[in-house]
Amino acid sequence: MTEERLAELMVKVTDDVATAAEREELMSHIAGQEDLRKELEAHMAMKAVTDGWVERLHYDLALDDFEASPDSGLERNIGATLLVVGTSVLVAGGSVELFVDPGVPIWVKAGTGMLIAGTLILMAGAIRWRMATAKDDKYTDVIR
Repeated sequence: MTEERLAELMVKVTDDVATAAEREELMSHIAGQEDLRKELEAHMAMKAVTDGWVERLHYDLALDDFEASPDSGLERNIGATLLVVGTSVLVAGGSVELFVDPGVPIWVKAGTGMLIAGTLILMAGAIRWRMATAKDDKYTDVIR
C-alpha cells in the first residue's frame, strides 16, 4: 500500500466516510503494525477533540442568537424583578410577623435577625467588591 493510499484511508476512517471495503483494507494493513494502529488511534482522539470544539461553537452561536433576541432581555428583567420583589415581600413581611408575635422564642428572633443581617452584609460586600474591581477588570472586553 502506498503512503498516499494509507493517508487517504486513515482520513476517511477517521472522518467516518470510508466504505466497509476501505475500512477493511486499512484494518488489514495495520493489523500487524503497532505504530500505524497507534497513529490511527491518535487521529481518532484528535477527531473527538475537534468534534467537541465544533459542538461547543454551535452551542455558543445558538446562545448568542438567543441572547440577541429582544425577548430574552425583557424576560430576564421581568424574572429578576419578580424574584427580588417577591423575596423582599416575604422577608419583610415574615420578619415583621416574626418579631411582633410574642409567642416566638427569643432565640428564633435573634437567629433570624442575625441571618438577615449576615446576608445583607455579605451581599453589600460582594456588590462593593464588584464595583471596586469593575474598572480594572482586564477581561471585560473578552468575547466568548
